[in-house]
Amino acid sequence: ANPHIPLAFQPLELPENSVSNESRQVNTELEKSAIALNLVQEAWQDLNRLSLELQPEILDRQNTQKALRKSEALLQAILDNSTAVIYIKDLHGKYLLTNRHFDNLFDIAKEQITGKTDGDIFPQDKAAALRENDLKVLESSSPITLEEIIPQDDGPHTYISLKFPLCNSEGKAYAVGTISTDVSDRKLAELTLEKAKAELEIEVEQRTLFLKQANELLRFELAARVRGAITVRQMTAQVARHARTVDGILGASLDLIFLVDRSGKYTYVSRTAAQAAGMNPREMIGKTWQELGWSPTIMQRVHQECDSIFATAEPVKGEVIVPTASWGTRDYEYILSPVCATDGSVEAVVATLRDITERKDAEEAWQLAKEAAELANRAKSAFLANMSHELRTPLNAIIGYSDMLAEDAEELGNLEVVSDLDKIRTAGKHLLRLIDDILDISKIEADKMEIYLESFDVGGLIEEVITTIKPLMDKNGNTLEVLSSDNIGAMHGDLMKVRQVMLNLLSNAAKFSANGTIVLTVARITSEELKNKYQPKVAQMLILDADFLIFRVTDTGIGMTQEQQERLFQPFTQADNSTTRKYGGTGLGLTISQRFCQMMGGDVEVISELDCGSTFTVCLPASLFKRSEF
Repeated sequence: ANPHIPLAFQPLELPENSVSNESRQVNTELEKSAIALNLVQEAWQDLNRLSLELQPEILDRQNTQKALRKSEALLQAILDNSTAVIYIKDLHGKYLLTNRHFDNLFDIAKEQITGKTDGDIFPQDKAAALRENDLKVLESSSPITLEEIIPQDDGPHTYISLKFPLCNSEGKAYAVGTISTDVSDRKLAELTLEKAKAELEIEVEQRTLFLKQANELLRFELAARVRGAITVRQMTAQVARHARTVDGILGASLDLIFLVDRSGKYTYVSRTAAQAAGMNPREMIGKTWQELGWSPTIMQRVHQECDSIFATAEPVKGEVIVPTASWGTRDYEYILSPVCATDGSVEAVVATLRDITERKDAEEAWQLAKEAAELANRAKSAFLANMSHELRTPLNAIIGYSDMLAEDAEELGNLEVVSDLDKIRTAGKHLLRLIDDILDISKIEADKMEIYLESFDVGGLIEEVITTIKPLMDKNGNTLEVLSSDNIGAMHGDLMKVRQVMLNLLSNAAKFSANGTIVLTVARITSEELKNKYQPKVAQMLILDADFLIFRVTDTGIGMTQEQQERLFQPFTQADNSTTRKYGGTGLGLTISQRFCQMMGGDVEVISELDCGSTFTVCLPASLFKRSEF
């Protein structure tokens, strides 16, 4: 009997004399069936052995897939939550990767920027300069730091760019990475300080879509591996490449970057952050801030905010003062952002800290300079007010005595003396007007100018102003036209200030026009008509009435450029030096007029074109009441 063949399939042993030919044939068939069954059993054992051999490869493949997904999620989260502009370009200058700050800054979607070069985004000269900087990195195969001028919608910005090569496992560069920080505001800190930074948000839907695509790609690669197209080593190399990319980008960043899990332990610490703490990054991984011995005053509040992010998935920003081991005590602005899993739950928090010590120092210096300037301005205004009063008294005496002497000389028939005395009187009155203007602007700047309210007829005021200004119109051969309805009505406001504003505008129009036409338009409109066109500024008054009065003075004079209009309402300023020499004046009239209008709840607008004349529009509420009257 054969021990490897089941008993049922072994041939029967019969006496030799009783075995027929037919029985021998049956036994032969049974032996063949037993042999076939034995072959099936051996094939089944080989199949089980092959399955056991493939099991470690499948497990390695799954672990590789998880590591790749986690690496890509960490890279995207860090990039999208960085306050710097980060991008990677290949050897031909084509964009491979950009962070969200880059996309928002240049208003370009990720799917539109991928594969494009700087020449597709910037002017040719700027694109050539950026390409030249990338080539320097590729030629030297080492990081460089330089300044780059990058055009934006509001003009060119200066960036400090750290450029570094990204190399494969063989040490050969396959791309150039760049981390750029906008330092335009830092260079102009005395004029314009940075007020806010763009808040970085995680777009969960885009990230989920990205992870799904990565998952499908990994499944495809896994199937190809079974067919022998891709090996586990290739997938491991891809994970290592992602890890090197992440480490290269984060290691080059000037920001302090931490990754905190739900238990409060640090799962990632950037090199700069470890340097600030005076530790090795490996010593910090897997420990809490209590185990690292950090100050509870600082860390307790920050980690409470981290706990709120795990609950709400909403990013948090703030400022903190941190004593560092390498640079002393520094001011930092921090952003805490969630890192979400595929199911939408928060699995970690990315903390990014940026050093704002220099900006804080500049803000403090600017505030001190502002307070000193305001104090000096108030002292100047008080001095001018006192001096104006001191000068007005002797000037009034000079004008009075010149009038008396002129009358006496006229009676005696001494015409030459009368002419000289008239010149003295005219010069004295001109100087007195200048002193009055200086006194007015000093009171306004010292916040001592008061409003005296009364009701008056607007038509009567216009007639009085026309009579007063007529000699000045006739002097330069100008014609004055008045366009006003007969029932313009009354106004409740400061009569003296409204009259002074009208005289200032008409006298300017007459002074800067020759043999021309000057048009004064007076109209009453409702607040609804004014709503979308003009927004009056309320200073010490409240607008109660729904009507407004519009006074518009249009001339055909010399006009102004846009640059001249921008400095028009500055004290002691005229269009330019040639205007001052030719037409005279102190440059205070329009400044005083604008301040008066603003005090009465209105304002002044100007529209002008060089050599085509100017139009000044005054908008005032028809009725004003002091706050004390309520």
